[in-house]
Amino acid sequence: MQDSTVLNMKMYLLDGSFISGILPYVEYDSVMKHPLWGSNLIFNNEEAVVKAHRDYIRAGAEFLTTNTYQASIEGFQKYLNLNYDQSFQLIKKSVTICRRAIMEESSGRTIRIMGSVGPYGASLCDGSEYNGNYIGKIDSKDLYDWHKPRIQALVEAGVDVVLFETIPSIIEANILLNILAEYPIKKHACRSRVRTVNT
Repeated sequence: MQDSTVLNMKMYLLDGSFISGILPYVEYDSVMKHPLWGSNLIFNNEEAVVKAHRDYIRAGAEFLTTNTYQASIEGFQKYLNLNYDQSFQLIKKSVTICRRAIMEESSGRTIRIMGSVGPYGASLCDGSEYNGNYIGKIDSKDLYDWHKPRIQALVEAGVDVVLFETIPSIIEANILLNILAEYPIKKHACRSRVRTVNT
């Protein structure tokens, strides 16, 4: 990409790490030692999530990111004892929480919402979201079926952007893009440590 192209692009200020934002409001172990990581707080501590989002709005963020990186139907069923529909609705609730923070903060600015989608490996709690070691151990159809309701819930809830984070495998990335193609009106972003690519 030409430097002049970058300079002519409209830049947006995103929020920061959800974990960094939430830790002032919760016990460390309630997030960092929970198998659902920050996603469990949609269920266990909505008020803290709202506070973290509001802090980022006050700091100037133009986008909020849902705390759904490690959210999944299977994870919510296993660790929160919810059924399928309750788990699906809980993912949608993460978007409602963002909207609540936007309304309560009343910044007067347009704040958009990105729905965070992490890799399958994040649910394994073994660091494999960084190396993709699970690819080949899970069937592509099973991977599709695992991701599909997560994306569907975020889209139905009305996110402005679907954000794919830390996807370590081109195979998984293509599966995610195939799912997203079923929702052609939605934009997506792929974020790495150095840049965010939007389409």
